[in-house]
Amino acid sequence: MIVEHCKDGTDRLALTTKELNRSILDRLMKMDQATHDIGDVAIELEKQADKVDKDKEHEFSEKLGDGLERLEHSLQDVLLHNPKIFVSSSV
Repeated sequence: MIVEHCKDGTDRLALTTKELNRSILDRLMKMDQATHDIGDVAIELEKQADKVDKDKEHEFSEKLGDGLERLEHSLQDVLLHNPKIFVSSSV
């Protein structure tokens, strides 16, 4: 029985075996590398954060898009029916 001593003080069963041989040592090495290889985890978290940001931007543009489209039509109506625009000198 091979037990992992965790940082939180808990002992957890890593694996069981009847004999210690090269394949068991290889498995232990891979397990140890997996716990220390945070580069892949960081990349995955960054990808997930990028997706969340992209989804939020898309949702915002969808909401804004309707308002901008209505504004564009309103401005076109105003300009077509009243092409003259007067600007006050106090502006």
